[in-house]
Amino acid sequence: MLFGKAAPAKKSKNGDKKTGNNKSLEDNQAPSDNAKSANDEELELTASSDLADESEKTGRTGRKPHTDYKAADHFIPHEELKSGDLCPEMCGGKVYDFEPQIIIRVNGQMDACANRYTIETKRCNLCGELFRPELPEHIGDEKYDAKFKAQLAVQKYFMGTPSYRQAFFQSSIKIPVPHTTQWYLNEDVAGCAIPIFNLLCQLAANNNLLHIDDTHLKIIDEIINNRLNPDKEQRGMFTTGVLAKFSTHKIILYFNGTDHAGGRC
Repeated sequence: MLFGKAAPAKKSKNGDKKTGNNKSLEDNQAPSDNAKSANDEELELTASSDLADESEKTGRTGRKPHTDYKAADHFIPHEELKSGDLCPEMCGGKVYDFEPQIIIRVNGQMDACANRYTIETKRCNLCGELFRPELPEHIGDEKYDAKFKAQLAVQKYFMGTPSYRQAFFQSSIKIPVPHTTQWYLNEDVAGCAIPIFNLLCQLAANNNLLHIDDTHLKIIDEIINNRLNPDKEQRGMFTTGVLAKFSTHKIILYFNGTDHAGGRC
């Protein structure tokens, strides 16, 4: 409709087909306010349904299959069982080869190195129980290890590389890490650094010389709060940088919020 294309054929209540090119005399008349609102409502419903259909077709869930990873393949055999052995559950059945379990572990190196582990799986032909070997300790329990998380945080907050650009680069080397996933990984790193941040705040507060500066920014939660509370006194949003100079080193801290160097801190 926006680009001049004919609207798709629709069936009326009588069963007749109506197209965007075939207009009745009633269509040539100016629509009333109620008709306009009804048409707008119909367009919104159609657009939302189209978006829902598109999400179902594209399958954009934020997760990536293991086939998208350019990873080093490892095979983990089941050392205790082989095909034809009796079921360990003592049900009287025998185990046989079953579809292996595949897991991904991403380790931090210069960029990233993904390892795909194919775990041999046995299944009992009688009770259906699955049997897999114990994983080596170096594989770990998390898909992304601590080195890789720290590397993402350094690239974004120290090197200034946006998450979208990192996601594009990771995809180019066949190790997809969406920007939404990067956010949760950076949050894990931030949680580990909170005790260090609190200690730096304490050391900076006890220093004899402080340099402070403000710059404006936008915080969505604060913008919503300002709209809901028009009489609110503190409405500005700032990033306040604090530099504490010691004789041998410096401490630089950043605070985002409504407090600023010119007011209460």
